Amino acid sequence: MSRRRYFVGLGKRELAVDVENLADGRFRVQVAGDAAPRELTVLRAGARALVLAERRVLELFGTSLRDLRVGRDRQRLTVAERPLMAVRAGSAPASESLVRAPMPGRVLKILVTPGQALSDGERVCVVEAMKMENELTVPRAGTVKRVLVREGDTVERNAVLLELE
Repeated sequence: MSRRRYFVGLGKRELAVDVENLADGRFRVQVAGDAAPRELTVLRAGARALVLAERRVLELFGTSLRDLRVGRDRQRLTVAERPLMAVRAGSAPASESLVRAPMPGRVLKILVTPGQALSDGERVCVVEAMKMENELTVPRAGTVKRVLVREGDTVERNAVLLELE
């Protein structure tokens, strides 16, 4: 059995989702903030997949996680293996020099210090949001200019956590 964490975006919402492969097309799914995991069964795979989730059949359209749509209105899902806000920040222009909180939460760990050289995509802190730990990364290579938060601080969405030179 394998277990992976995904970050799923639907519209303006982003959820951390832990997925465990139970075999035979069955999966145990734990959505951040939910008390209990749910079991999903893939009824049909392919470009028009059918998934049974708690007595409901969901229709998924697409050939990859990059082009996935759900339901009759075919709403676009965004799926990534790291927080979507970090993915978006990682694709930011090289001039981007701020690391921001992707959602409200509490700073659990600061992994860097001022003056430290960092590579593109390197982890800089861990923020807990909705009972899930989110590792934040830098959008580009650089040197830490300032760390603006401390472990234990509560932050709002888009709060600046650190600045790069």
